[in-house]
Amino acid sequence: AALRESFANRLLSLEKQPGLRYLLEKGQSSLIPRISEQPNPTAEQRYWQQRLGLHSSLVVPIRVQGRSIGVLTLARFRPESPPFQESDQVLAQTLADHAGLAIENARLYAAAEDARRSAEEAQQAMRHSQAAHQHFFESNPNASYVVDTETLKVVDVNEAALQLYGYSRAEFLQLTLSDLRLPDDHARLTEILRQAGTGTTSGPARHRKKDGSVIHVEGGSHLSTFEGRPARLVVLPDETKRV
Repeated sequence: AALRESFANRLLSLEKQPGLRYLLEKGQSSLIPRISEQPNPTAEQRYWQQRLGLHSSLVVPIRVQGRSIGVLTLARFRPESPPFQESDQVLAQTLADHAGLAIENARLYAAAEDARRSAEEAQQAMRHSQAAHQHFFESNPNASYVVDTETLKVVDVNEAALQLYGYSRAEFLQLTLSDLRLPDDHARLTEILRQAGTGTTSGPARHRKKDGSVIHVEGGSHLSTFEGRPARLVVLPDETKRV
């Protein structure tokens, strides 16, 4: 109880504990069989000697992979207790080494748990972001769809585009960007995409609905990703009535 009261919320400054600092830096043990026979006891040792009758102490480093991360301190206060010996020092060091391994494993586990939680939080944030993006995409009143940049195949489409072009979702996802353009417009589409590179495209265009009728759209696209692949998000307001 006296030890708990003394050390509660207390930091031991290594500047004021040269013996402890030396032990930590050198990774060596400190065995004092009899405090009373020590020529220069420390202030800490004198305090406990006077308060509780400390008469023998043993301090060993808690080591992990060659470095000291703490100390294990043993003390005997009862007069009838024998002084610590070298055999006690060997046993204490063995216990401290096991403690060091347990502490390091706990630290590694805690770090792994932190990393796992961070990954889960990042994934959750990404899912929220994707859900918000999908909601924005689906609720957009303008025809919108996503095409793979390599194949120009439609990989996602919103309801406004289905209504505008007259296809079902399954049918639309079988189309390419070229299928939506007029036949004589394919060369122009290829040149537009070539010039855009990784930039945006914009301007008017004529597209073809499922029933073969022509609609006028004016919008553009920008580079994005879809399921890990480069893609273009195309947004095309219907300008047929205005044209």
